[in-house]
Amino acid sequence: MGSPGVASVSLRHRYVHLTVLLSYQAELANLIGNTPSSFVQLETLGTANRHLKAIDALHDTARDPAIICLNDDVHSNAEKYVRPVLRTWLDRKWPHAPEWET
Repeated sequence: MGSPGVASVSLRHRYVHLTVLLSYQAELANLIGNTPSSFVQLETLGTANRHLKAIDALHDTARDPAIICLNDDVHSNAEKYVRPVLRTWLDRKWPHAPEWET
């Protein structure tokens, strides 16, 4: 059997580790929960136009999304119409590619 001091230190270390981990998870959940975000589905030309305009309308407001998720589940017959609208919107929103993307 090990000495009581070793078991005590080991348990205390695990408690501290767990406490730090839970604290980190809570902070991360708070960060994500309080980060303005927008999730939209682009299925047709109409939904693409409507959702992209809604995101644009939030610009320079407290709800301006820091995270934008575009679900491009475009119907096959609408793809040729949605693609240029999305490309134009992306080019206008972010005209310069970041260094890590080039």
